[in-house]
Formats: sequence, structure tokens, C-alpha cells
Amino acid sequence: MSFPRESFDENHIYDFLAEYERIRDGPSCNQCGFRREQEAKLASAGIDLHSANQRQANKQATGFVKQAEWIEKAVNSELEKPSCWYCDRLGDAIIALSAPEDATVLTGDASSFPVLTKLLGKPLHLIPSLDRLRAERDE
Repeated sequence: MSFPRESFDENHIYDFLAEYERIRDGPSCNQCGFRREQEAKLASAGIDLHSANQRQANKQATGFVKQAEWIEKAVNSELEKPSCWYCDRLGDAIIALSAPEDATVLTGDASSFPVLTKLLGKPLHLIPSLDRLRAERDE
């Protein structure tokens, strides 16, 4: 999903959630092509997103470690085609991989995105998490 080029608004998060639920309920995606393209791109660039060594090197980033475990399961899966199972579990990795090279990943997730964007060479801007923003709003 792309956000319009405008100032960030909290409603964008709700728009994203609504779009996510719509897609999950009735996917019409290009997961197979996306998976092939990303695997080839990562292999040719020598980028390791899931090995045991990578998980150990980044063990303090628990969100990344969980994503890396799911990536490894997806890579080794015997399923012929990806399913919503992939997006449900690989959301952070898919977002990081899908982000255009010239775009900055904007997120409140300090657990997985710092490592993912560093490995992929993509810029990152951390903002307060949605839970934190809600708590501040409700104070």
C-alpha cells in the first residue's frame, strides 16, 4: 500500500489496517512472482536475512529474529505456492523488501525494521509506536 505524499496522519495507520484486512479476506496478489524476484535479488546481492548466524548476530532484535525464523520456514517450505500464511507471518520482511530503494521506511517497530533495513541498505525513520501514541493521546 502506498501513502500519498503528505504529512503523516494517525488515520494512515487505520487506512493501512483496513486495506490489510481487505486483502487478507480476498487476496489477489502476485506472491509467487514477488517471492521469486526477492529470492533472486537477495541471492545475487549476497544478502542473508535468515541464517542461524544472522539470527545470532542480531539476537537482541527479537522482532527480527522471529521474522528470520519465518523467512527460513518460507524458504524451506514444501508448499508449491505462497498463501496468506506468508503475509501473516512475514509482514515486516515483506514491507521492508517492497519498499522502493529511494523511500524511507517509516515505522514504530524498533524490534525488526532496524536490522531488516540495515541488511537491505534502505533508510529508516523510527517514530513512536502506535501503543505509545495512543497512551500519549489518552493522557
